[in-house]
Amino acid sequence: MNLPNPRYLKHRPVVLLPYAEHDGDDAGNTDCKWISIGFAQWDDQQTTLSVKTLRHTGERWSRQSEELPLHRCLDAALLIAATVAQAAEGARDVSLDAGVLENQQQPIELPIETQGRLDRNEFETKLRGALLLRRLKKLTDTLIALRARGVLNEIEE
Repeated sequence: MNLPNPRYLKHRPVVLLPYAEHDGDDAGNTDCKWISIGFAQWDDQQTTLSVKTLRHTGERWSRQSEELPLHRCLDAALLIAATVAQAAEGARDVSLDAGVLENQQQPIELPIETQGRLDRNEFETKLRGALLLRRLKKLTDTLIALRARGVLNEIEE
């Protein structure tokens, strides 16, 4: 399928990743065609960077495409990593220590709420799935490389 260029959309892409062949278990059969880092469509000044999944229905770009500020994507990755780590230890809650999120003065306890034992097992099985763990490993490797280059050492905590 020859899709129209997504660069004309209100979200202004700066970096476009062709994603259709990389979308996890849906690779090659997904409506998510691109992931973009660019300027947020909701920011008239075009000063806020966001990440957006660009979904195509086969006929047009979908309004169900998602756009998030970059820090929210990272906060979601932090929550995913904490959930994987703590659920693997059998925790009933996911704990985020104070300071994990911006302006977070106190620890946060988030209950892992499932409908029953089977639902909990399914949730934990998905958290230990090869795809998720491979993506977390790549994220870890990339962050370690950033730290080794000194990029992350220059910021204030």
